[in-house]
Amino acid sequence: MDLLYLSAPASVTMGFTFSMSVIPLAFIGNYLGVSQLNGASIGYFITCIIVLYPMMGMTFAMDTLCSHEYGRDRLSGEMGLILQRGVLINFLILTPLCIAIYYLTPFLTLLYGASVAEIAQDFLTYAPLYFAPFMLFIALTKFCNNQMQAHLPTIALTAGVILTPFLQLKFTPMGVRYTMIAMAISA
Repeated sequence: MDLLYLSAPASVTMGFTFSMSVIPLAFIGNYLGVSQLNGASIGYFITCIIVLYPMMGMTFAMDTLCSHEYGRDRLSGEMGLILQRGVLINFLILTPLCIAIYYLTPFLTLLYGASVAEIAQDFLTYAPLYFAPFMLFIALTKFCNNQMQAHLPTIALTAGVILTPFLQLKFTPMGVRYTMIAMAISA
């Protein structure tokens, strides 16, 4: 029964996390067209490969190291301390990665052409505003799972999923750049 208690919210959280990226792209395709969707999809792919997935991997590794080191004592004060240090390290690593995404235009132009690269770079303009809350949410999720409180991130993410379509409805018609602002607000 404990497995169901922990796995159901964790599964919903993963599904909602995925929907937080799909909903904005659906709005871009619907309101701005296929070429804008193509550029924004490439921009989101770049954010995932360069920033989001490495940050998630580091957070998951940190969770594993904490569990191994402190014997899964979920009440250990060291767990919170290691989590805080891990978030700080992630922020330090996040800074050069955020700078790097602004210099991808020549690489993107070479791979996808000038028009798609321009749209992708436009999508990436405000991406650092999205990275910080996303990274903090992933760290919070791992911490809550360790504390056997898997439902807390699900509740927070439910609010984000409910808010996302309304924000995208307002921001997406202004362009792909503003879609990322809406993603940052909902994150």
